[in-house]
Amino acid sequence: MHAEIALRALLLQASAVTDIVGDRIYPKQLPLGVELPGLVTEHISTVPGQVVAPVHGAAPSSERSRIRVHAVAETYHGVQQLLQAMRTALHGYRGTAGGVRVGHVGADLVGPPLHDDGGQAHTQSLDLIVVVYPDA
Repeated sequence: MHAEIALRALLLQASAVTDIVGDRIYPKQLPLGVELPGLVTEHISTVPGQVVAPVHGAAPSSERSRIRVHAVAETYHGVQQLLQAMRTALHGYRGTAGGVRVGHVGADLVGPPLHDDGGQAHTQSLDLIVVVYPDA
């Protein structure tokens, strides 16, 4: 949950992303009838409790999470613009977001481009690895 909180905060702080989607960033699925484009976040996995090198005498415990972000837009080009905005805004981030200390955000996998049968939306996913220190 810490990684999802931090990731949503990072996405909302990134003007390149919010210029495209505004605040339309949702967990699990887009609400019915929502305006496009939008983002959907999906928690895939978390490996908790990895102790990392001591920082100022303490050895903080980290969580490494895989979060899949689905970019949804009316066109393939719109999806590609959104994916690029996310990559630029997030890759290599370290700091604090949403009150959570973030050790690293990195892009991992890009899913295949998909198009719904009704012709209303294009989508493609980007898997991100988010390392957080929940107790820091």
